Amino acid sequence: EYRDAMHSAIKYLDELKKYKIIWCESDFIAHALHDVLEMNNIKVGKDIHIIGYGDFETYTSNTEEPVLSTISADTEQIGIALAEALIAEINGNPVEKQIVNAKFIQRKTFTF
Repeated sequence: EYRDAMHSAIKYLDELKKYKIIWCESDFIAHALHDVLEMNNIKVGKDIHIIGYGDFETYTSNTEEPVLSTISADTEQIGIALAEALIAEINGNPVEKQIVNAKFIQRKTFTF
């Protein structure tokens, strides 16, 4: 996903420069876009703002300091809800709809 997004960002760089805010469907895509823009001397968080989805940086050790502004779907809460639903299903109990709140995590790529 990262590699494909990077190739697309390079291909459409002139078009991307027209935007002030880009909301990506995943953090992998947002990171690729960030890297391409920075390699082309476009300051992310100043010239263009990027938001990802998934809060990848919180759960990996790939970065010392997370930089990507993102929407966190709270994967820990999703895992707990999924486990509870599976246990209920195994025990023959009805599985109720679960709602897990997402939250915006502001970092360096979205500075408004």
